[in-house]
Amino acid sequence: MTLIADGSVEVLQLDGKTLYAEDDSWRCQLEDGSTAGLEIVFEAVDLSGSPGFEEEYSFIVEAAIVPRPEALDGDVVLEVCEEESPSRAGFILDLYRHYGGLHQYSGSQL
Repeated sequence: MTLIADGSVEVLQLDGKTLYAEDDSWRCQLEDGSTAGLEIVFEAVDLSGSPGFEEEYSFIVEAAIVPRPEALDGDVVLEVCEEESPSRAGFILDLYRHYGGLHQYSGSQL
């Protein structure tokens, strides 16, 4: 798989702790030669209520690579939407909550 990024990033705030970043040029080339659009979701997570958590800073930023929403099959759209006609940000948040994505965790001082 080859990752390609060569444009400018647009950011949507999905809720009070979640950001979505997109760029039309972010895509990966799959082994069969086709390309798939990629985007990323950043979510601040407070671990202070987690059992056994004793670190000085209780927040982490979870980053998840997700597919571009416009490329999804119509059945997927119907399955994940909690509202009949969600906003684009609402649909992306529903999609992220339902399917998640590929995750990378990083400690942070929020």
